[in-house]
Amino acid sequence: LTLLAPASNSGRAVLAHGPSGDVIDTDTFAPVVGARYEFDDARSSPSGRDVLVTDSGNFQSVLISFDRDEPSFFPGLALAHDADLVVTAQNVGSDATINVFDHAGDPVTTGRTSSVRAGMITDAGVVLVTVEGVVVTMSASSGDTSDGARLDIGTIESGSVTPAGDRLVVAGATGTALVGADGEIIASYDAQRPAGGLPLIGSMCFATVTADDSAEPRIAVVDTTDGSVLAETSGSEPLFSDASGCTVAATTPSGYDLLSAEGVSQFETDDTPHALALDGAAVAVERDGRLALAGSDPDESADPIDLGPRGRTVHFTQA
Repeated sequence: LTLLAPASNSGRAVLAHGPSGDVIDTDTFAPVVGARYEFDDARSSPSGRDVLVTDSGNFQSVLISFDRDEPSFFPGLALAHDADLVVTAQNVGSDATINVFDHAGDPVTTGRTSSVRAGMITDAGVVLVTVEGVVVTMSASSGDTSDGARLDIGTIESGSVTPAGDRLVVAGATGTALVGADGEIIASYDAQRPAGGLPLIGSMCFATVTADDSAEPRIAVVDTTDGSVLAETSGSEPLFSDASGCTVAATTPSGYDLLSAEGVSQFETDDTPHALALDGAAVAVERDGRLALAGSDPDESADPIDLGPRGRTVHFTQA
């Protein structure tokens, strides 16, 4: 629910909270000499009111909140946060110190584990995934840790929390896994990686693509509730999804496909998709040098709506 607009030098960003229209400019709200904000890996609360971001220029994390008059600063890399707590990691060699703070920056507890790449805060505690793929649960009050199952997806590279805050999508060198709120492994997907530079995660689903560039590209849409694959087909990036993440548009050699729980709808056309409506009912395409709005049912015969010449940017918003 929050728009992040970082500067090209990563030293500044403007944040806009969609539902309220509140705006924060880090140059005035969180001016830090030598800041280099890693907004590609920023962590947001489900409400979008709090954003935790690593400032790699100063080896710290910064909590930027629309509900606080000033930022809070924490040692270590941004790992996870919720409405009350912030978790950061300090990786040294193969070990990590996991620090838990309140939003004001006061320490709550500290734990030790192997180097970590992903984490989320749940009722079970702080759920962590180490570089080796071990799922660790740490008490948010005492710092005690317990090892759980091990992911079989190669060296762990990154992890992203779903908008609901109760699932962790973990990307490894050889696959992708879905981890639940209590640290259980819900599902694993061999040779698949999260779509896009950042995972294409909606409110209920996320998309994966073939991890091996030499293999036939495959697109899959995964339900975050139980890890089931709702639909899959051949296709390539970029992908576009509705707000739920359960309807995805993928480019194919003969046009584009729409994947959803109902199956795969194939559009054999020269059109190229550019955006998908939040409800999945329409798709913006490039057609004969112009942009047009078309329906998402391949059997519909309604004429597309002209949106203007090619080169414009098309986005859908909630009315």
